[in-house]
Amino acid sequence: MSLISRRHFFALSGALGAGVAIGPHFAWAEAAGTPKKGGTLRFAQVGVPPGYDLQKWWNAQAGVITPMLGETLIKVNPYTGERVPALVEGEPAVSEDGLTYTFKLKPNVKFAGGHGVMTADDVKFSWERLMSKELGAESAFIYTGVPFVGLQDFLDGKAKDIAGLKAVDDLTFEARLERPDSAFLPAFSYSYACVMPRSYYEGKALEAVNWSPVGTGPYLIDKLDQAKGLTLVRNPDYWNPDAPFADAVQVEFNVEPQLSLLRIQKNELDLMLEPIPAASLNQIRNDPKLKDYFHEAAQNDCQWLSLPLEIKPFDDLRVRKAVAMAVNKQKLAKVMKGTGVPANGTFFSPKSRYFEDGVAYPYDPEGAKKLLAEAGFPNGIEDVPFWYQNQPPYSDMGPAILEDLAQVGIKCKAEAKIYDQFIQETNPGPPAVILFAWEDAYGHGSYIIDAAFTSGAIQNGCCNYPKVADPKIDELAKLGHSADLAVSDKAYRDVARLVVKDKVLWVPLLYPVRCDLANKRVKGFESAVYPTGQSKRFDMYWIED
Repeated sequence: MSLISRRHFFALSGALGAGVAIGPHFAWAEAAGTPKKGGTLRFAQVGVPPGYDLQKWWNAQAGVITPMLGETLIKVNPYTGERVPALVEGEPAVSEDGLTYTFKLKPNVKFAGGHGVMTADDVKFSWERLMSKELGAESAFIYTGVPFVGLQDFLDGKAKDIAGLKAVDDLTFEARLERPDSAFLPAFSYSYACVMPRSYYEGKALEAVNWSPVGTGPYLIDKLDQAKGLTLVRNPDYWNPDAPFADAVQVEFNVEPQLSLLRIQKNELDLMLEPIPAASLNQIRNDPKLKDYFHEAAQNDCQWLSLPLEIKPFDDLRVRKAVAMAVNKQKLAKVMKGTGVPANGTFFSPKSRYFEDGVAYPYDPEGAKKLLAEAGFPNGIEDVPFWYQNQPPYSDMGPAILEDLAQVGIKCKAEAKIYDQFIQETNPGPPAVILFAWEDAYGHGSYIIDAAFTSGAIQNGCCNYPKVADPKIDELAKLGHSADLAVSDKAYRDVARLVVKDKVLWVPLLYPVRCDLANKRVKGFESAVYPTGQSKRFDMYWIED
């Protein structure tokens, strides 16, 4: 690789960390002691996944497990955001013009369950499946925003494959772009771009594979009850002989967070998907017996309100500004017991390269009342639909926000929904104010901007919650893909200011601090930051009873 192309590669790969680090496995576990193999990790989550297809679902309940079953060419370190090789030998070679990437695959990587050895043709098949209209992957717009040669003909049904994706030979995969794109490597390091065997998936409908995924990951599904839970077991054909450490992971569905927390303390459970509920946080944080097992980490994330443009009176900017000025974020942070910092900037957190402070509207309830009066609502607004999840942190935040809105005259008809219902009913765009969060998952603004605020996201069906279609935002979103990171960074900051200040589509609330309790027998655990605090690296934890 030439000096120019190496610089180009590291400019793109360094959006989260210091570039790509080469090593036989993720090094972060080495600092936690000497790992040992054996035992079963016990894990619980509040909801039920819609399936475990490795590409279809943009869903936390599924997404905590699927990265253990399938892998991408490059992975993300969940603590630093650094991208590291997984199924490739090292960094891709990049042509002088920044248009062609050549990946050398690890040899003899086997798919779980006896489904053959991974080849470059499987990479091509997997990426095309991810972007295909037939699959309808909920995250597809992240990937179809990358300008692969021949992609549009593929999406329009004029071509059966993407011309710019090529299996040069069994271990050499080439991706050609129409123009340099800084989103390419970050997006394809995210878990949905995992490699799957063509021989197993080709020609099969989603229903046939949704609960029986096949990938190259450290675990495979051994037992599964779609209503109760599953058991993961070590993949005997895993390419990395040093991982995983635990022999198995037992996963339970439909366990309330408060119950999971108690069971961890009683040594009946090891880990939970959800953060520690705010009501229990001080007790856990201040218990000297638990201090070595309490973990917290600031997240590259933001919790916010999304305001629906399609329903009155939220088509009036003054009403949206009134909502932004009505919420007391300092009070909200206290309600959350320090698990969030007031979001005075945009929806890009202080850990993001796009962070700008002082953009959000300050708390001003009198100003909010004045705006409502100017908009024709001197006596306030009744029956505003307001949706949030009935689990932490949203179940803690929702009532406090509703109280603030009521104090300025915005009285809501609130619905606290279970996770599955909330996710289903908020896509493609809810007729309600919603309380939710979105992390800057892989350090490139396309992850949020392309899917949340572009016209294409409305067409894709996820996840333009305000239903905004604005040519200016669409143009800035395209600029965000520029290989010139100065241009890209400015474009995403400009979109964030438009969304938060000028148009008030999202109201930033808190930048979360993730708090976890791990059973004392679990070693190597830390609260994840990237791609999300919900991430669990079961393959890098070990058990010492």
